Amino acid sequence: MIKLRLLLEQKAYKYTAAQFRTKWAAMGNTIKNYESNPTWWKAKEKYADKYGDEMTNGGAVNESLLGIMIELAKLFGKGLEVTGGNDVYHELYRPGSSHQLGNALDIVPASGWRDTQFEKILESAVKLYPGFSYINEFVKSTGGTGGHYHLEYNGPSFASKPAAKSAAPKTPSTIYNNDYQAPADATRVNVYKKPMPNLKKYKP
Repeated sequence: MIKLRLLLEQKAYKYTAAQFRTKWAAMGNTIKNYESNPTWWKAKEKYADKYGDEMTNGGAVNESLLGIMIELAKLFGKGLEVTGGNDVYHELYRPGSSHQLGNALDIVPASGWRDTQFEKILESAVKLYPGFSYINEFVKSTGGTGGHYHLEYNGPSFASKPAAKSAAPKTPSTIYNNDYQAPADATRVNVYKKPMPNLKKYKP
């Protein structure tokens, strides 16, 4: 429940497909490669997408949906796989669908089975992001090729993630303790040259 409360405090940003792939892989998640069906392989020849996977080999995907996916994966933490998006399969067999429009992704937990923890996170996401919805096709199939979660987003576009700020260079005021400020060089020299008062000559 703590993680679900954290989800309600998080702000999702949009990700380009390239940014998403990098972040997604770094988090230990995967994207399914091209299917082996010869019909799909033949159809793929007309697509210019250089990535051999089922996320964008039919076209672009909603960048805000990709941002939501990153937030869901952070909270779930047990590995997820994208099994479909704007891909060749949906281009051929679901023309005009939310997949072909780039607004839907199919996803499964790394275990390959439904996960009640993930479903709770999805329910929280529905409340957090207006326009986000999902279908649990492990229990309610819409005619797909297997059990999965169909995620869809038709809401407003998110902002891009701000660029990371570089650390400010250290200055004398940050190097020295707040209770002590190093004197300027000129002041330090003058202090050292000033004779000490009331010195008495030592006599053995």
